[in-house]
Formats: sequence, structure tokens, C-alpha cells
Amino acid sequence: MSWEQKVTGKTVVNVVVGKNSDDNDIVTIKFTDGSYLTMQHYQDCCEGVVLEDYSLDELLALKGQKLVSAYETTDYQTTEYGDQCYTFYSIQGDSSSATLRWYGESNGYYSVKVIVEFYDSKT
Repeated sequence: MSWEQKVTGKTVVNVVVGKNSDDNDIVTIKFTDGSYLTMQHYQDCCEGVVLEDYSLDELLALKGQKLVSAYETTDYQTTEYGDQCYTFYSIQGDSSSATLRWYGESNGYYSVKVIVEFYDSKT
């Protein structure tokens, strides 16, 4: 089951945007049942991925709402200098929505993928 399917129908209790222990951007969405979702990138040599654009007000407006949909879209390009990728995450609640835009660039050898992980309340 995809992360999108796992979060649909869950009620958001909190959203936190910050930095992980390696000083990389991380977004955590916590749900009332104790489960949570993280979005982040584990940096490697010769690449970088950052949370480039989001509205904290839109994310916080999801608190208390049941998620009706969530999805990821990407715009990936290879140039003579390497790879560039915009990854968009759209999250729709009962009455509001939020979109996060991540930007990644690489020399073409390293990944620019955002890692989305869902943690069940039983783990």
C-alpha cells in the first residue's frame, strides 16, 4: 500500500517543519491514531535537496482535519550539468489543502528523491 493510501482517511493532529539530525529539511505529519509521516532527503555527495516552498499556515490549517487525498507529482529534467527535479506534495483535508515543493539537483549520479516514510502506530 502506498503512503498516499495509508494517510487518506486519517485525522491530522500536528504538522512540524524543521531540520533532521543531519541539518536537512524534514516535514512530519502526525495523526490522531499515533501514526505519522515524514518527508525528507538523506544528503549525499554532489547533490542537494531542499524544501523550497510551502505555507506553514496552510499546513497548520490541516490540524483536526481528515485527509481526503494526498499525492506526489514530479518534474524531472536532465541537463548537461546534471539532474534537476521538482517534487510536489499535495495534501487535501476536509476543508483546506497544502502543497509542498521540494527542489533537488545532482551531478546525475546521485538521487534527488524525497523519501516519504509512513510509520504505523504499532511500530
